[in-house]
Amino acid sequence: MAVNADRRNQTRQQYLSLTHKAMIYGVLAVVALVICAANVLGILAILWEPTHILTLPLYMMFAAVSLWASVNFYQTRSRVLFYRDHPDHMDDT
Repeated sequence: MAVNADRRNQTRQQYLSLTHKAMIYGVLAVVALVICAANVLGILAILWEPTHILTLPLYMMFAAVSLWASVNFYQTRSRVLFYRDHPDHMDDT
């Protein structure tokens, strides 16, 4: 009986831990998207008033990198949620 209770506690703790990690990755994905949107607005502002045209590559690089980071965070979040919902596939990589 104690073994089953320990196993249930361990499974519940793993479920909560994976849920917490998924939430963190989701927040990071949203933050990266906000950074990407801010850089796209900066690009549009430069195109509207081209006095700071030399900073355009910098804005473009930051927009691309933050979009890439957002996609990676979202994929990692999806993978964590899959492992949370299917613990028997945890060893499959």
